[in-house]
Amino acid sequence: MDTKTKKERQYELIGQWEQSGLTQQEFCENEGISLAAFGYWRTKYLAEQRSEGGPSDGFVPMKVSQGERLEVCYPNGVSIKLPASTSPSQLRSLISLY
Repeated sequence: MDTKTKKERQYELIGQWEQSGLTQQEFCENEGISLAAFGYWRTKYLAEQRSEGGPSDGFVPMKVSQGERLEVCYPNGVSIKLPASTSPSQLRSLISLY
Protein backbone atom coordinates (compact mmCIF):
# COMPACT_ATOMS: atom_id res chain seq x y z
CA MET A 1 0.00 0.00 0.00
CA ASP A 2 1.50 3.36 -0.97
CA THR A 3 1.78 6.23 1.51
CA LYS A 4 -1.15 8.21 0.08
CA THR A 5 -3.48 5.21 0.16
CA LYS A 6 -2.39 4.34 3.69
CA LYS A 7 -2.99 7.90 4.85
CA GLU A 8 -6.45 7.94 3.26
CA ARG A 9 -7.33 4.67 5.00
CA GLN A 10 -6.11 5.98 8.35
CA TYR A 11 -8.17 9.16 8.00
CA GLU A 12 -11.19 7.11 6.91
CA LEU A 13 -10.88 5.08 10.13
CA ILE A 14 -10.72 8.30 12.17
CA GLY A 15 -13.99 9.41 10.56
CA GLN A 16 -15.57 6.06 11.33
CA TRP A 17 -14.45 6.32 14.95
CA GLU A 18 -15.87 9.85 15.27
CA GLN A 19 -19.25 8.59 14.08
CA SER A 20 -19.18 5.39 16.15
CA GLY A 21 -19.77 6.79 19.62
CA LEU A 22 -17.10 4.39 20.92
CA THR A 23 -14.02 5.28 22.90
CA GLN A 24 -10.79 5.09 20.94
CA GLN A 25 -9.85 1.97 22.85
CA GLU A 26 -13.16 0.22 22.04
CA PHE A 27 -12.94 1.22 18.38
CA CYS A 28 -9.33 0.06 18.06
CA GLU A 29 -10.11 -3.28 19.68
CA ASN A 30 -13.05 -3.79 17.28
CA GLU A 31 -10.90 -2.89 14.26
CA GLY A 32 -7.75 -4.71 15.37
CA ILE A 33 -5.74 -1.48 15.44
CA SER A 34 -3.07 -0.52 17.96
CA LEU A 35 -4.35 2.29 20.21
CA ALA A 36 -0.93 3.96 20.06
CA ALA A 37 -0.90 3.90 16.24
CA PHE A 38 -4.45 5.25 16.09
CA GLY A 39 -3.52 8.08 18.46
CA TYR A 40 -0.53 8.91 16.27
CA TRP A 41 -2.70 8.99 13.13
CA ARG A 42 -5.28 11.16 14.85
CA THR A 43 -2.62 13.63 16.02
CA LYS A 44 -1.34 13.92 12.44
CA TYR A 45 -4.91 14.25 11.14
CA LEU A 46 -5.76 17.05 13.60
CA ALA A 47 -2.54 18.91 12.81
CA GLU A 48 -3.29 18.67 9.10
CA GLN A 49 -6.85 19.90 9.63
CA ARG A 50 -5.60 22.92 11.56
CA SER A 51 -3.04 23.74 8.87
CA GLU A 52 -5.77 23.55 6.21
CA GLY A 53 -7.99 26.06 7.98
CA GLY A 54 -9.77 23.66 10.29
CA PRO A 55 -10.47 24.46 13.93
CA SER A 56 -7.44 26.18 15.40
CA ASP A 57 -8.81 27.26 18.76
CA GLY A 58 -8.07 23.94 20.45
CA PHE A 59 -11.78 23.14 20.67
CA VAL A 60 -12.50 19.45 21.01
CA PRO A 61 -16.06 18.49 19.99
CA MET A 62 -18.11 16.67 22.61
CA LYS A 63 -21.16 14.49 22.28
CA VAL A 64 -23.87 15.07 24.86
CA SER A 65 -26.67 12.63 25.58
CA GLN A 66 -29.16 12.15 28.39
CA GLY A 67 -28.26 9.47 30.88
CA GLU A 68 -27.27 8.66 34.41
CA ARG A 69 -23.60 9.42 33.84
CA LEU A 70 -21.27 11.69 31.91
CA GLU A 71 -18.24 10.48 30.04
CA VAL A 72 -15.32 12.70 29.09
CA CYS A 73 -13.26 11.14 26.30
CA TYR A 74 -9.86 12.67 25.71
CA PRO A 75 -8.27 12.53 22.24
CA ASN A 76 -5.64 10.08 23.50
CA GLY A 77 -8.35 7.50 24.23
CA VAL A 78 -8.57 8.03 27.98
CA SER A 79 -12.13 8.37 29.22
CA ILE A 80 -13.52 9.41 32.58
CA LYS A 81 -17.01 8.36 33.64
CA LEU A 82 -18.79 10.65 36.08
CA PRO A 83 -22.21 10.81 37.70
CA ALA A 84 -24.71 13.00 35.80
CA SER A 85 -24.87 15.18 38.91
CA THR A 86 -21.27 16.35 38.39
CA SER A 87 -21.14 20.12 38.70
CA PRO A 88 -20.30 22.23 35.65
CA SER A 89 -17.21 23.59 37.42
CA GLN A 90 -15.89 20.08 38.07
CA LEU A 91 -16.60 19.13 34.47
CA ARG A 92 -14.88 22.29 33.20
CA SER A 93 -11.76 21.50 35.23
CA LEU A 94 -11.59 17.99 33.74
CA ILE A 95 -12.07 19.25 30.19
CA SER A 96 -9.36 21.86 30.64
CA LEU A 97 -6.84 19.13 31.46
CA TYR A 98 -6.54 18.52 27.74
